[in-house]
Amino acid sequence: MFMPVLRMSFVSSSSDFLIAGRVRRFSGTGRRSVIPRLLWGMWLVSLCFYEAGAQQAILGLPTSLDDPAALQANPALISFHRPKVVLGAQGYYVGLSRAETLPLRQGYTLLSLPYMVGDWLGMGVHAQYFDSPVYKRLLLGSALSWRLLRGVSLGVSASAYHVSYNEEAFVEVDMSDPVFAGGTSKETFTAAVGFFAQVLPGLHLAGGVRHLNEPNLSLVGAPEGVEPRSFFGGISYALAGLRAHVVLTTGRRGLEPQVALEAYSTQGSYVRLGGSPADASGFAEGQLYLGGPLSVNYRYQLPVSDLTAATSGSHRLTLVFEFGRVPRLLDPVSPPGHFLEVTPPDLDPAFVPRVYLDSREPYLEHFEKRVERTIDPRLSEEALRSLTAEDLVVLDSSTASRRRPIPTEPVERLVPGIRLVDLLSDTYQRSLQLLGDGLKQDSTLQVAITGFDEGVVKAMGLRNWLLAGLQVQASQISVEQPDSTALPPRPLGFQRPPASESLTVLNPEVTTIYVLAAYADPTRDWELTVRRDDGAIVKRLSGSGTLPQQIEWDWRDDRGRALEAGVYRYRLTWRTPEGVQYVSNEQAFYVRKVVRKIHVYVTQDPATLSVPADLLEIRLNDK
Repeated sequence: MFMPVLRMSFVSSSSDFLIAGRVRRFSGTGRRSVIPRLLWGMWLVSLCFYEAGAQQAILGLPTSLDDPAALQANPALISFHRPKVVLGAQGYYVGLSRAETLPLRQGYTLLSLPYMVGDWLGMGVHAQYFDSPVYKRLLLGSALSWRLLRGVSLGVSASAYHVSYNEEAFVEVDMSDPVFAGGTSKETFTAAVGFFAQVLPGLHLAGGVRHLNEPNLSLVGAPEGVEPRSFFGGISYALAGLRAHVVLTTGRRGLEPQVALEAYSTQGSYVRLGGSPADASGFAEGQLYLGGPLSVNYRYQLPVSDLTAATSGSHRLTLVFEFGRVPRLLDPVSPPGHFLEVTPPDLDPAFVPRVYLDSREPYLEHFEKRVERTIDPRLSEEALRSLTAEDLVVLDSSTASRRRPIPTEPVERLVPGIRLVDLLSDTYQRSLQLLGDGLKQDSTLQVAITGFDEGVVKAMGLRNWLLAGLQVQASQISVEQPDSTALPPRPLGFQRPPASESLTVLNPEVTTIYVLAAYADPTRDWELTVRRDDGAIVKRLSGSGTLPQQIEWDWRDDRGRALEAGVYRYRLTWRTPEGVQYVSNEQAFYVRKVVRKIHVYVTQDPATLSVPADLLEIRLNDK
């Protein structure tokens, strides 16, 4: 029996190895040579995969609101990050010394859209790759984040996993060996869930599970190839421009703690130091806001012990492009440092009181929904009383306008043999003829015939009459009925609806301005002023006594009106009992306003419709 000879060189002093030599197979005959080759091949592939486990995926802290890589660690964070596009790359060194290092390439990209559906559902897509001389790893996936409350969200992500081994690394190995019977690549998938909660101002909690399905990346299904289910939980607390993180993760080595301390600014810049005793490494990370939508992130990780670490260092560089940033002001205020800045009066005391203002909401989304109603004056009072409030569009507080006033569902079974028994009047036939002409001229126009109770049968007959008499496409006319799961419609009665209505929706509804004070003198009174970009004061909030730690504001001016679009600045002034006045730093935020207008026209004569409509609906109320 001929045994394969394995020639390799070790490039790590730990239990993790990287194959850097060749596998040479001597030719043999008979059944006895298959088993040894299979055992050696399984050992080789499993050994290569074990090195894959040593190189962790690019994951940030699951409690971080600024770290771009955190979105891959916890999908629930999508609801609280700014919309962004991220592109990052990382380089590794493996070995005992720099002279023996081997560069390994890794990178990731992601897109985060926290406001895909209103302000409650966000979506993200991500990709990661890991490239080494022995194998390559690719991860493609997407995530959803559901914002339950103002400070709580749930997230779920699913990703396709692909691992391929470089055939050139297995020199003179017969690829027909049983270990390579399934090829040199493996595809599977992985999934994760997470949550994030803002419990108190500055106090955040996070948790979840990664690798829910425990995917196996080994070519032969070896136990070493299983990515075990990993639970994670974390807490962070921020105070006076400093934030501490503590994260616990269950992994191959058991419980893996990670701690970090950072100094941050409201613009998204931060400096962070941390480490993990599980892999005996520490890291330094910084993110700098360059202006406009751009930020750059750099991270350096260094092992404390060569005996237990998988690498001798890594560098990661990430570019971040954020949407919805506050635009650069024409006369920008110099950004304050982490130690508070003020404008002192003409006084030179030994200790100058200082106050720094901070807020997590850099911009406000102002949605205004307007409904204009026109009712044909020829409409009878009886017909008007048969309408419901939903027929005339009911304003709600959602950011997305519903196209249909009443939730309906399509009638699945349409009976083609139903015919109208009642004779249609000349006016009714002329109106339907005009409607049919419009359908034939514009194939994209859709008409919905909604029937209530027995009116569903009449709706089918009217549809059949239109198809047979006017020769329009069947796909343009649908028959609907009220959704049985929806709330019953509210009768309009004798109350004539107003000609116009409007509703303002603010996202977020309330902002919290944190007051970080460092002074010893008592305070007599204070005032927070909000100014437009032209300097006009739109809001004053004042009080007496000690400065509050936080000030809540509903984004409305002194007259109770929601702020219009534009750039606004705010600052705090306060006076001591002696009458000395001090001023805090000045912060800015941006208001983005969107107006959605809905026009409803109610008539029994479609010939009076002079403006093309987005939706034509015929209501049949037979009760």
